[in-house]
Amino acid sequence: MKQQQPVYWRGKIFGALLGFVLGKGFWVAVVIGFLIGHWVDKVRSRMEEIRRKVYLYQAYYAQQQQQGTTYEHAVYARQKSSIEEAYEILGVDATVSDAALKKAYRRLMSQHHPDKLMAQGASEEEINIAKQKTQAISVAYENIVQDRKEAQ
Repeated sequence: MKQQQPVYWRGKIFGALLGFVLGKGFWVAVVIGFLIGHWVDKVRSRMEEIRRKVYLYQAYYAQQQQQGTTYEHAVYARQKSSIEEAYEILGVDATVSDAALKKAYRRLMSQHHPDKLMAQGASEEEINIAKQKTQAISVAYENIVQDRKEAQ
């Protein structure tokens, strides 16, 4: 069931009074009252929507802070072991150049790309495994690149 929106009469009354003050007649005053009241209704409902979203965001952020899983925590909590695992996933060591790292990333992505396997007639299970592998490869590459940028 759709919730009925409240009617704000102040805007309608103000608009009607403004119409009378301008001396444009009864019906013009009613139309002006309706238009201003409608505008006030829209502004108030939009403000209520914004307040509700802000409240929900604040509650969600407070919950994430209590759990220690905020965005800031996730960005700065990356450990060296995850970077070492990322190098292992890509099959290179930490001293490799950026060009060689990119080459290894592209080689692995083309090797395990799900579309390539689909064209070869692979099973659904093999395609799902390939999707997981490509996701792991891309996350590993992004982690290494981000780590190198932070180190500079």
